[in-house]
Amino acid sequence: DALVSLQSLRESEREGAGALEAARAALQSARSEYLTVEAVQKAALGKGRAGTDEWLARHKLEAQPRLAQQLEVESGWERAVETALGSYLEAVCVDGTDSVAESLDALSAGQLTIAESARGSAVRRTGDSLLTRVHGPAVVTDLLSGVIAVESLKEAVARRKTLQAGQTVITRGGIWLGREWVRVARSEAGHAGVIVRELDLKRLHRAVADHEGSTAALERNLADTRSRLAARTLSTLCPGWYEARYIAQVPGSKRNTPS
Repeated sequence: DALVSLQSLRESEREGAGALEAARAALQSARSEYLTVEAVQKAALGKGRAGTDEWLARHKLEAQPRLAQQLEVESGWERAVETALGSYLEAVCVDGTDSVAESLDALSAGQLTIAESARGSAVRRTGDSLLTRVHGPAVVTDLLSGVIAVESLKEAVARRKTLQAGQTVITRGGIWLGREWVRVARSEAGHAGVIVRELDLKRLHRAVADHEGSTAALERNLADTRSRLAARTLSTLCPGWYEARYIAQVPGSKRNTPS
């Protein structure tokens, strides 16, 4: 029975080691994917630019979220929102822009937008407004006010004829029309996909955390299995030594009692 138990523990140790190796590989893969996407997202959000990064660090704003990270967009309308917001997606969201604005003269190079992070009070949104497809800080209302959302370019061209002053129309695919102009931006400044990419980052962050948790659990289980395997090996192959060691540790035993 002892040998059977020993063999069972050895098999559990091999299986545990294999499972841990696979879990570590999966964790490394998840971390690598997260870091790759994160690097692309940082560039798309204007991070890593010497002039602006130094200014933000000097004013302790480098950790503040960018506008793109604060948005919740209806699935399928991400490209339209990215096109309409453009470089404002990079805006640094802060609590109170007045004090920060006074320091912008010190920015000698680069481009920087500061926006209020507050959600603001509820505003009336018409059914065809792009604002019905997105939620975020109050500044979004200012930036997207007057932007009408339609499904197709055919609808946009027809709607264009009735646009009022200050109104524009944009398709789900991101083609943007004013009364006298048409604009399409597929990859300007890396903004294309920035909203979906932010969702991917959140998903990947959760995946990394899950892999870390499962890997840690497997490490604990394997350590416990190896400890039991070592004890079982000694008790099976060296029963005399193991018994003597056990007796020596038991209070009141003859070997433990002073002569």
